[in-house]
Amino acid sequence: MKQVISKAEMKEADLQLNEGVYSSAVSLTIAAIALGAAVIYSLGLINLTEMSREFATLKVLGFRHKEIRTLVFRENLLLTAAGIILAMPAGLSAIIAMGKSVTSESLIMFPVVQPLSYALAAVITLLCSYLVNALVSRKIARIDMVGSLKSVE
Repeated sequence: MKQVISKAEMKEADLQLNEGVYSSAVSLTIAAIALGAAVIYSLGLINLTEMSREFATLKVLGFRHKEIRTLVFRENLLLTAAGIILAMPAGLSAIIAMGKSVTSESLIMFPVVQPLSYALAAVITLLCSYLVNALVSRKIARIDMVGSLKSVE
């Protein structure tokens, strides 16, 4: 026996360790949200650029800005929902693989992800997608119809 530690000392040491882990997790979560919003915004702008000809055609056919905006919102909502559905099992698999990779004789990890964490992640992702879509969809009104329709693919 090398050392004797009381339960109170073990709890205090564990709390100190977890405090650092929690602050790191919060920092990584904020960075992930910012990165996700940036990716969604970039994809939205690319989509807007690629589909400007189609949007101009819809405008010429009599569609109003609100109708085109609704179409874009629905498309992006469906893509976001599909991404969430596909990402959740992939994320759980990654967490399990990471847990297995750090397991040793002295440390065994049993990663558990609560359903509330999944729900919160889905809500934050949908909220970011909604906010980015609101920003990008304002640019639809500024599409140059003549220039878009003249462009050759």
